[in-house]
Amino acid sequence: MRPYWLLASKTYRRNLQYRVAHLVDTLGSAIFGYINIYIWVAAAGPIGHVGSYNVQQLVLWAAFGQVVYNFVHWTTGLNIQLAVRSGDISLELLRPIDFFSYVISRQAGEHLYALFYRAIPLYLLYAVTVGYHIPSLAALLLLLPSLGLALYVALCLGYLEGLASFWTTDIRWVSYFNMVFLIAASGMQVPVDLLPGFLGRLLPLAPWAALAHYPNRIYLGLQGWEALFVPAIWAVLLTCICRGLTNMARRHLEVQGG
Repeated sequence: MRPYWLLASKTYRRNLQYRVAHLVDTLGSAIFGYINIYIWVAAAGPIGHVGSYNVQQLVLWAAFGQVVYNFVHWTTGLNIQLAVRSGDISLELLRPIDFFSYVISRQAGEHLYALFYRAIPLYLLYAVTVGYHIPSLAALLLLLPSLGLALYVALCLGYLEGLASFWTTDIRWVSYFNMVFLIAASGMQVPVDLLPGFLGRLLPLAPWAALAHYPNRIYLGLQGWEALFVPAIWAVLLTCICRGLTNMARRHLEVQGG
């Protein structure tokens, strides 16, 4: 485990050099959160609720969803595509450590930094300006593994995004696909169970719902341990998919850098 811990800590320390720039980005992200909050106030205020969610829950949902976004949002392709394009991927695959664990650990350090220097400051800003909700002890104990599963599922989705570069020279289409579902199907802005008809029944079972929908429901005390069920299943399935495709990618690799 030591090499993976060193990778994560190195990435964490590297990001410390850009704290001021990231603070500016966080303030920009806060503005988008305020826009979502006031949209919900305007939409739900006159009637007092939307579906089973009251106005206060929707406001807290939008705020916490923006906080979670700053924690789980991943770098495009986890930078795998850059190594494929430059040819460095051949050296990375030759390292005597597991490639999947190597990439996930490297990226985990960046998200640990994002937790302390982006997500938590944003949460405190919303707590002061919008209001805060203190989860019960039981909800808090569930929220921690829920956020851990959210991060792991996000990293797996980013890994699959980057792994596409073994088969195509341009992964922007995969990145756009992931981004659309990250915004529309993760519950960052809208609880996915509020979506009409078939979508409202299907999307809570999709992997993107693990990123924000279930952490938000646990945070607001709307769901208990069963909210970990779907994210845990997807964590296992995506791990198997990532490792299986990694083995296929090793046999298919064409280094673009010559």
